[in-house]
Amino acid sequence: MTLAEGDLLTVPQALRLLPVGKSTLYALCDSGQLPHYRVTALGSRRGRVLLARADLEAFVQRAHHGAARAPVAPDVDDLLRRVRGRRNGIGPPNRERG
Repeated sequence: MTLAEGDLLTVPQALRLLPVGKSTLYALCDSGQLPHYRVTALGSRRGRVLLARADLEAFVQRAHHGAARAPVAPDVDDLLRRVRGRRNGIGPPNRERG
């Protein structure tokens, strides 16, 4: 398989195609609802997130037809609630990240 130009999108490029904010896009990636690739330099903890255009289009189609709406909204809402709670000093620490 070869990749053509535009097959992998950066977060800013993906945000132009999706009507969501950056934190929601990262939450969808972190929860596994939106497949992505994280490219990092050796020894680095941060990296660049890339999304396949085909995966993004499939996600949009599922959301458009209602298949992804029911499961996506509660997971994202819960994730955002926990993140906001930790930022405000409320709630338990996230034990999943180790």
